[in-house]
Amino acid sequence: MLAAAVRLPGAASLPLAPGEAAALPDLPARTLPLLAGILVVPWLAAALALRAGAAVGLAAGLLVALSPFAVHSSRVDDGTALAFLAATLAVAGLAGGWPDGALKRLRRGVVITALLGTAAYFAPAHGSAALPLLVGDVGIGVLGFALLAWQVTGPPPNGRLAALLATTAAASVAWAASRDGPGALVSGALAVACAATVLVAAAFVLGRLAHASADGRATLGLVAIALLPGLPSLIGEHQDGGRFPLPALALALADQRHPGEPLFATLPELVARELAVPARPLAEAIGPAATARTAAARRHEWIILLIDRGRPADGVALPPDLEASLELVAVAAPRRFDLRRHEARLYRRLVRE
Repeated sequence: MLAAAVRLPGAASLPLAPGEAAALPDLPARTLPLLAGILVVPWLAAALALRAGAAVGLAAGLLVALSPFAVHSSRVDDGTALAFLAATLAVAGLAGGWPDGALKRLRRGVVITALLGTAAYFAPAHGSAALPLLVGDVGIGVLGFALLAWQVTGPPPNGRLAALLATTAAASVAWAASRDGPGALVSGALAVACAATVLVAAAFVLGRLAHASADGRATLGLVAIALLPGLPSLIGEHQDGGRFPLPALALALADQRHPGEPLFATLPELVARELAVPARPLAEAIGPAATARTAAARRHEWIILLIDRGRPADGVALPPDLEASLELVAVAAPRRFDLRRHEARLYRRLVRE
C-alpha cells in the first residue's frame, strides 16, 4: 500500500521524461513500470524475510518503497523499473544469509562497486557533482548503512576481484560521459545495479540493527536516519515528476510563433514530442551554421533551453553570452525541496536580413 501511495498519484498527467518511450503520457502507457515498481516491494521483502529474517525483509520493503530512485523509475516508461525489479531480486538471491556464507568476500566487493559505480554513473551523466545526487537519488542515510555492510562482511575481497570491480567502476565514468549510444545503456544499467545493491545492503544492516535493539525508540531513530535525507527528493517527485515543464511553454509558443519559424532546443526529440512541433538540435542555432541563416526570410528563431540544476540537460556547455543575446519569452521552473531544479526557458531571436 505504501509503495502504491507514493507512486500512483499524478502518474496519469505527468509529461514525458527524457528517455521515455514515444507513447502518449497517459496511465496505460505507464502501467507496466508502475506495476513493477509496486510489486518489487513485497517480492523483495518476502525474499529477504525468508533468507535473513522478518526484520531484514521489512527494512528492505520500507527502503525500496520510499527510495526516490525507485519511485521515479516507476513513473517513467523507459524500462528502468523492470530492470530495477530484476536487479533487486537478483541481488537478494546472491545475498543469501548475508553476512554469513561462502560468498561474503564477493558481497563485500559488490558493495564497494555499488558505491563507486553509483558515483561514476551520476557525475558524468548529469554534468554535476556526484555527492548532491547521491544524497537525493539514493539517500545519504542509505549509503551510510551500506557502508556499515562493508564492516560486517569479513576479510578484504580477493585482490584480483577488487581490481576487476574497480576497473569496471572506472570504465563506467568514460561510458557515462555521453547520454547517447551504448554509453547511455551501459551507464543506465550500472546505475540500476548499483542502486539495487546499495538498498539491499542497507536493508541487511538496518534490519539486523533493529532486530538487535530492544528499544523501540532506537529502532525508529535508525529508520529516520535511513529515510529522512531522501524525503526532499521524494516530495520533489510529486512537485514536478522529475520532468521539464514543457507544457507550460506551449501556450506562449503557439500564440507568438509564426508558421515556418524554426525552433531549436535542448533534447529536441523530447521537445518535439511534448509540444507537437518540429524541433532541431540547439547546436544548429549556436554553431557556424547560425551565421548562414541570418539572410533567411524569417522574422524570428525560437530556442528552448532545458536546464537541470543550472546546467543544460544534455550536458553540452552553452556559449557564455548566448542567453544575453536572446529575448526571454517565458520561463517554467517548478519549485522543489531538494537540489534538483528542472527549468524550461523559451527564447526568441530576431533574424536580421
